[in-house]
Amino acid sequence: MNIEELLAYSLDNELTAAQQGRLEQALADSKDLQELQDELLAMRSLLQGHVPASNKNFIQNVLQQVPLNDTVVPISTTTRILQLFPRVAAACIVLMSMTYVGLELGDTNWISDTVVGTQYLSAEDAYAYIDTYE
Repeated sequence: MNIEELLAYSLDNELTAAQQGRLEQALADSKDLQELQDELLAMRSLLQGHVPASNKNFIQNVLQQVPLNDTVVPISTTTRILQLFPRVAAACIVLMSMTYVGLELGDTNWISDTVVGTQYLSAEDAYAYIDTYE
């Protein structure tokens, strides 16, 4: 700790005996340090005499000076839906992208497996189903 810090701590009586001895020796050796101590003591006495007045209505006074907006603007259902649209669209894009990547990385042939069960259908059965539903 430097000597100026010791001087500052001495104003609050927070020095150990060894630090106090070091400060006293430095004060005895330095006229500039003595002047600094005198200045700090003078400032301290000025500040100790100054106590701010308490104001019990401080919070109310501040709140009166802050302009408050008392009007509430109702939001229509259409506006709420339009506000949700970008989020829903982004979620759909993420879901579709993840599905596509999953199909591409997987072992499935996603073009032929689009209709469930077509991989087990023989050509003869397919012709029979086509004739039945036409």
